[in-house]
Amino acid sequence: MNSFSNFYNIQELCETQSLYFHENFDWARPFAKMTSHINIEIPVIKKKSRIHIIDANKNPIILHFCDGSRIFLTNDEYRRFPKISTGNEAEFTMFDKGKNQPMIIKSFRIIS
Repeated sequence: MNSFSNFYNIQELCETQSLYFHENFDWARPFAKMTSHINIEIPVIKKKSRIHIIDANKNPIILHFCDGSRIFLTNDEYRRFPKISTGNEAEFTMFDKGKNQPMIIKSFRIIS
């Protein structure tokens, strides 16, 4: 098996398993430079909405927003924001992994 097929197999594995591909492999550098024109940025979605319902009786805790979006928080994450209550406006940024997979929260902040 040549080094390009190794590179392709590792890249495919990283994409299917949502793994981080580190470009520090010596054999992969020439191929990474050849594919530098490909945009590999993860799409970011920014939203601002009011908290409609807080379902704190479940694990994970679910925050329902007026625009229909939901955020799932662990108990520790929920306790970091003492001002969370219904009616508060929140601004949050998420990474969109696509393919009907849950988004990853990048930042979350209570505005009012």
